[in-house]
Amino acid sequence: MARERQLEILRTIVSHYVDTREPVSSKTVAADGGMDVSSATIRNEMNVLESEGLIYQPHTSAGRVPTELGYRTFVDGLIDLQPLPEPQRRAIEQFLNEAVDFEDVIARTVRLLAQLTRSAAVAQFPVRAAARLRRLEVVDLASRWLIVVAITNDGQVYERRLDAGEAPGEDALTELRDRLNLQLEDMSATSIRLIAEDVVNEFKPAHRRLARLVVDTLLELLSQQTQSRLIVAGLSNLARTGEDFADVSGVLDALEQQVALLRLLSEVHTDQLQVSIGTENRDEDLEQTSIVSGAYHTADNGSAHVGIVGPTRMNYARSLIAVEAVSRYLSRLMLGENH
Repeated sequence: MARERQLEILRTIVSHYVDTREPVSSKTVAADGGMDVSSATIRNEMNVLESEGLIYQPHTSAGRVPTELGYRTFVDGLIDLQPLPEPQRRAIEQFLNEAVDFEDVIARTVRLLAQLTRSAAVAQFPVRAAARLRRLEVVDLASRWLIVVAITNDGQVYERRLDAGEAPGEDALTELRDRLNLQLEDMSATSIRLIAEDVVNEFKPAHRRLARLVVDTLLELLSQQTQSRLIVAGLSNLARTGEDFADVSGVLDALEQQVALLRLLSEVHTDQLQVSIGTENRDEDLEQTSIVSGAYHTADNGSAHVGIVGPTRMNYARSLIAVEAVSRYLSRLMLGENH
């Protein structure tokens, strides 16, 4: 019973703080939480939550605000998600259906998400399904220079010049080509990356450096066709909530440069919504934010992500509902299932 009460207090603190940006006192919890207990009991429970790192007191004699762990606990088990109202769902469908081409669909998607969530919105352009290696060639140019050629299962050819540091010798190159083709044929960059170190270590010590260089180059070549780009909208929403960030300019720079965000989205599963909060984002500039992301799929087995970026003091319920609804409808549109 006590634990349920503590979690209900946490839910009230998160909801009230998100709405007001004001630290939440025990009196406020007693008035808003609907609990038939005294303010003294609520204060005791708040002390427990504080000792667990779920809330903290920003100033002496002030109320409490949620910590990152508090937000995480709220998102994982306390959030109340209601379906998007039917009029809003129809408005989403109509707005995206009015797009004149694919680029317009993605542009409309981010504008819509930014408007629905009052955050910055991002959409990733889909990438082709990951190619698999059909054949690897390593060609001796002259002296220490090599050409690494990757031929994929869909007939694409990628090549790059490589500085081996010294002439490897034809016997070493033949062994390298034969062994790598035997072990890596029909594998994607993702699969190769998982076993790359073991593959390299199977070579004799004198040849491991060359093997590592070639495998690393191969991974870069195979990854070329899965590189993606983002479109961003709603940066002004973040600028208007600048008081929620220690340095909003760093967040805006990270979104404009896109590199960190693309890296984070590449780690997101493609079959579910995901929320990363604060330092979970593992990028210094984005540690001030929360990111809610979902995925959409295309007819050629491609996939990409959509999502929103905002302060940790965000309306998580509204954000999750909006991202889920938009990403689900975007998939239907891409797969031709909207009619």
